[in-house]
Order: sequence, then structure tokens, then C-alpha cells
Amino acid sequence: MRNVTIEKRNALVIVDAWKEHIYEGDTQYLWEEKYSSTGELIDQKINFPHIPILNTLDLINTLPKDMKAFGVFLNRVCELLRSRGTMIVHSISNRKSLHGGVSSGMMEEIKINKKDLVILSLTDLSKVLINDSRFDEIYFGGFFFGRCVHERARTIYPNGSIVLNLSMIFPSDSWTEQLKNHREFKYSLWNSVGFDNIKYKEL
Repeated sequence: MRNVTIEKRNALVIVDAWKEHIYEGDTQYLWEEKYSSTGELIDQKINFPHIPILNTLDLINTLPKDMKAFGVFLNRVCELLRSRGTMIVHSISNRKSLHGGVSSGMMEEIKINKKDLVILSLTDLSKVLINDSRFDEIYFGGFFFGRCVHERARTIYPNGSIVLNLSMIFPSDSWTEQLKNHREFKYSLWNSVGFDNIKYKEL
């Protein structure tokens, strides 16, 4: 029989489900979130020279649609987990756009329930997840695997688990490479029964 953890006093952290990740006019640059050694958020404009400009333009056009579709899926997962007592935590860093404006907020595809937690800072997220004893298991998903999802999970490392099929990977990234670069994290998969904790190194 599979080793499945039934949802009981669990938390699922949805990372950076922004309404917009790439801003109009940013045809040569893509956004990536970085943190300082003290845990403070640093906004940066990162150039990806290995992506041809044609592919970059195509990425800007298709990524928002892909994110919306993934958001619909995440919303359904949240509905199921919430009905079983899992706390849904929306971790949205208070980011500014590349043009100086503030982020446009959360995507409409993921509905916030009155029982959910919405947390804007890394410090507050750490306090809630570490100090709140009601959470037996804490899972992370959202946008993007190997980037912000891992940075957020690092706030409670090594106790959190990153859910592979609840995380979207950035189009220019590789699943294999990201797993190699983040071997220290715990990983799991979700289905309608619960979470499977996996040891991918042994597969």
C-alpha cells in the first residue's frame, strides 16, 4: 500500500500567484525574485541572454495564459484541501514592477476564502509557519519551481515539502536541473487522496 498522508492539520502555501509576472514592454528582460542574506526581498531585472529575443517575445505572450490555466487547477486543489481542514496560505511578496508601479495583486483564478491566510512578507510567513503548532505538515506550490517556491520553502527548511505537481516551472528552466540544484529539499506529489512524500533520489 502506498504511503499516503491524509490531510490533517496541514498547510499548503501558494507562492506568488500574481495577476502579472511579466510586464508589458519588458521584451528583453524577465523577472526573478532574489533575497539578501538577511532574508530581505531584493527586486532585480534579470537578463536571460540564452533565450533568443523571438522566444522571449513568445514567452511574454504565452506565459500569462499558462499561469492562468495553472491557477484554475490550483484553485480546484485548494477547494478540495480546504474542505478537509487544510489551511491555505497565500504567500504574496509585495513586489514592485520593473516600471516602478506596484504589483497588480493576486490572480483572479485563485479564490481567497475567508478561512485562508494572506501573508505579504517573508518574516511574517516564517513566524506563522514556524511558531504555529497547528500545522503538522507544510507543503509549498505555486510560481515558480526552483525559484520563488524554493526560496519561500527555505524559510522553514528542512520541515517543509515542495509539491511537484502543484508547482509551475519557468519555461526556460529544466526540471532535472532544478532538482539537481535543490537536492536538500523534501518533495511530494498531490492527488485527490492526499500527499505522497517521495524520495526522488531513490527512484
